Amino acid sequence: MSSTRGYRRIISRTWGVLLHTTDTKAFTFGFEALSMTLFGQMKVQSLDDANEILDGAGGTMPDLAVLVVGYLNGTRPDSKITELSADSRLYGGIITFVASIDKYLTPAGWDRTKTFGSLSTALLPAGIVDSLARMLVAFTRPNITTPSPPILILGLQLLVEIILKAAGSPFIAELIHGGFLQAIGPLSLVDNELEAPLAALLYGSLSRALLSYRILSLLKIAIPAAERSTFHSIRSPKLLDAWKEFSSLANQRIRALETRGQSRKACDNAECGKIGHKDIFRRCAGCLAFNYCSEHCQRMDWRNGGHNEFCNPLISWRISEPLMTSPASQPLGTRDRHFLHALVAYDYNAHKSDIVLPEQVLFMARRPGDPFVTVFDYSQRGPVNIKVLAANERVLSQLFGAHSEWQHDILRVSQSPGRIHLNLLMVPGRGSFEAFIVPMRTETSREYDILVRIARNISAHTPRSVVAERIQQAIPSSPFV
Repeated sequence: MSSTRGYRRIISRTWGVLLHTTDTKAFTFGFEALSMTLFGQMKVQSLDDANEILDGAGGTMPDLAVLVVGYLNGTRPDSKITELSADSRLYGGIITFVASIDKYLTPAGWDRTKTFGSLSTALLPAGIVDSLARMLVAFTRPNITTPSPPILILGLQLLVEIILKAAGSPFIAELIHGGFLQAIGPLSLVDNELEAPLAALLYGSLSRALLSYRILSLLKIAIPAAERSTFHSIRSPKLLDAWKEFSSLANQRIRALETRGQSRKACDNAECGKIGHKDIFRRCAGCLAFNYCSEHCQRMDWRNGGHNEFCNPLISWRISEPLMTSPASQPLGTRDRHFLHALVAYDYNAHKSDIVLPEQVLFMARRPGDPFVTVFDYSQRGPVNIKVLAANERVLSQLFGAHSEWQHDILRVSQSPGRIHLNLLMVPGRGSFEAFIVPMRTETSREYDILVRIARNISAHTPRSVVAERIQQAIPSSPFV
């Protein structure tokens, strides 16, 4: 049969029909026959075999991807059939099938260690991550006979490979939506080999996704549910450490997310600097990045503040404003940008007394009078790395030197000392990171003036803890926007 021309085309057409049947008995019988055929007589051994299957599926890779995902969903223990799905070899077979199609139908020069094959690529929008996550979750439920460890290892390895190659919050969202976090503990009990990839996901892609508004919105529900099942079932100390680090960071970011609605802005006229609710401000129509409380302030900033030299309609590097480039090239959506602005404000205030202000004072002691920027680096593992750099630091000049908005903000810091605080946000992105400007404001320079006086009376080598003690009682709480 396998050598009969057109045989594979008929089988793949039947496959599509089977996925849409509502008759449970027909579905069970048909899937059993399909499974035996797919992994027995219908092995893919040539380019002609692969093309015939593709043609029967509908002619395109997305058509075939729908069949593969439908197969995985249909044979899951909580689907229409249970007896057949207990045979976990079905999953190993379908994964082998995908690899065979990729082998013959992916263009020459494909490096499978770095990128997906043609069918694997099509599986992403078809929902393969959600499907694999639900499969792993289903096999860890108490009322399901646990399959042999190799299939869970194979499924998890494939899932990890997909997440690593297709980095991005949409696929992490599918993972969470599929209930994967709740299965981490039970999965770790199946086989010791599963601990390493589970920890890699928690330390890596899942933690990096905690800068996404959508992911955090999902985790507000998923984390409490996972704590009830995952936390109490993990036996490996290393995996437990990974889970604690991830859940702690997730809960911290969720708290920051909940402050996002506090919408305040400041007038960009350095002579004014008024702070208030966002509704009282109007945005510059030229650059779409600067805000003013009145037409008078906008005119004054244009004439005297230098905005006429720096108004740039092409791009905004401010995290609170949209990038004026093509949507496809924007690394962050509007909700993500607004959340990240709130996150910087949250971490600024959380670490104000022990890191932010002491580091600023030590910088002023080393380089009195020089403008500086406080860097909030979220591109590495952990909550945040905070440091203070000179505004003309080489790395910053390389990032923003050619952009007039950066020079504009540095000018404003000198025009309004102590009321404008220049911050830099770094997040994982294309290359190693993406960087954005996050200006923050206070209504007076009182806090800054106190810091300057402290800086004049200490050595540049004073321990940060000593500096923190000196300023802790001297600095009142001031709102930043």
